[in-house]
Amino acid sequence: MPGTFNGTTLTISATPVDGAKIPDNNATNVAGIAIVGSDMYCVKTTGLKSTLYKTANYASSSATAATVKQGLNWFALGLTKIGNYLYMLAEDHKGYGGSTTIVKLDTAGNQLGTHSIKSICPNGALGITAADGTSEKFIIMHYATGSSAGTLTFSVVSWGKSSAEKKFTVTNSGYGYTTQLQDIYYHTSFGLFILTNNTFSTLQNRILVVDYQNTDSSGKKYVPSAVINVNKTGAFNQYNLESICMKANHLVLASNVVTSAGVAEDKFSVLEGITYAGKTYTFACGFKFGAKVPTKVDPNYSTSNLGCISFNNENVPYFVKQDNTSIAVLGHCANYMDTSAKVTHVKTFTGNKLGHANGMSYFNSTFYIVAGDTKVVALNNSGTEVMTYTVSPSDTSKKLQLKAINYFYEANTALLLSVVNEKLELYKCAFGGSANVNATYLGTLVNAGQPTSQDIFYHKSLGLFVATSNPHNVSGHDEKITTKNTLLHYNLNKLTTTTALHPDFGFVTDIPDKDAQGRTYNSFELESVALDGNNKMTAVFNGNVKTSSSTGLASTDGFFQYNTLDFIIK
Repeated sequence: MPGTFNGTTLTISATPVDGAKIPDNNATNVAGIAIVGSDMYCVKTTGLKSTLYKTANYASSSATAATVKQGLNWFALGLTKIGNYLYMLAEDHKGYGGSTTIVKLDTAGNQLGTHSIKSICPNGALGITAADGTSEKFIIMHYATGSSAGTLTFSVVSWGKSSAEKKFTVTNSGYGYTTQLQDIYYHTSFGLFILTNNTFSTLQNRILVVDYQNTDSSGKKYVPSAVINVNKTGAFNQYNLESICMKANHLVLASNVVTSAGVAEDKFSVLEGITYAGKTYTFACGFKFGAKVPTKVDPNYSTSNLGCISFNNENVPYFVKQDNTSIAVLGHCANYMDTSAKVTHVKTFTGNKLGHANGMSYFNSTFYIVAGDTKVVALNNSGTEVMTYTVSPSDTSKKLQLKAINYFYEANTALLLSVVNEKLELYKCAFGGSANVNATYLGTLVNAGQPTSQDIFYHKSLGLFVATSNPHNVSGHDEKITTKNTLLHYNLNKLTTTTALHPDFGFVTDIPDKDAQGRTYNSFELESVALDGNNKMTAVFNGNVKTSSSTGLASTDGFFQYNTLDFIIK
């Protein structure tokens, strides 16, 4: 799934998977969708007549939505639900403004009441969504023409109230399409989704995601935290997404579709490539392999665990590889993305000097390596020890079990990740001339990825990345194997308002099918990440593949890059 990230907005592309058909039945334009229980409801309109449909099998391409009620005397513009009731945004004439109304319906399509919002939206509205899902409170997107849609206006409206509780705006220019604004959907964990199209005759759609919360102050202006390009390929004259909601951890969409033969085939679709769960979302990210790191970087010792990576000022990645006892080998590889490149041995440490070496960061012309629960070892480029630090928490009620380290863009200061009882606690610590240093607690990271945290990487413009993996026991294997890895992103600016920080998003790498020789992978474990001098997220992994024998495994430890996601430094 290709994309870019500039520290503020993630832009990715996704392809919708077509589901159930939505017939016309004298209504040609999909205006809104909403889920009540297990049923997906949809309203379509032509002129002043709208039809309500439903289907429980919205994701099945062989299903067709059934008509619930025809002849609703409204020009429908949107649909949402609260409890077991539907709320349709509509006009009593064909057009926008002058009579904008919220129409309450039961699931049989019977009209139960109306609430006029024409004083709130005198020029009309284009989307409605429930504000909290429990009370009769809504977020309304105001109508905007192409010339005024660079900044979108929203109102929070309660049933029966003639004025808005609050207003806010979203920057659309440069993010979404201004030609056609279609629909909105709000989720209390994932924010506000805004659906836009690039004219009626193209196959281009964009979903803006805004980190809006109901508790935010009125008048705030938002920049999208994510942009999802949804472009459809194939034999279509038109594939315009018209409405949006969420079900089963995925975005569900309804679209007006015209085939290349001119046949209308409106349908539901699902963005299966993006999964929403907890308070974050994840998506697949492509990668390519680089140089291998052999078991014998030092020909005198066998080391099996490739634990950490960090780039020096010359854009050369250094790494540490350990055995299961007391040996650790420091090496580097200048041509790290050349699959045939050789690694260079720098120095071998015995006596458990570097511990498990889970994390490493380079600053002040020095490598700082987490070498134990409270120990950080500083080395120069030749591997000579500069200092061994003992780290203590400033808060004496805290306990440190250090896992990872990265430069924090303050003088001599690093971020430290401590994992105690599976809680990811973030500290900052200054390293100077004294061997005993204190670390200040910043907050706790909620792990919405895989159960085992591996490493961190921090960039002052891009934020914090935390590598996670899922090593687990499998019958017939002596060692744990890893099949899935998730690199999570956190915005540390949010620590000013909370000490429990949820990730914004994560990108997933599953175990590859085959290696270059066609051998099946048995395990693929992300160990450490760092941004190289070309702004490519580079990683090292521990992996092995099955050999021709029934039980034999061959090591494939080495480098890889996330090659479908580009990082833009502001």
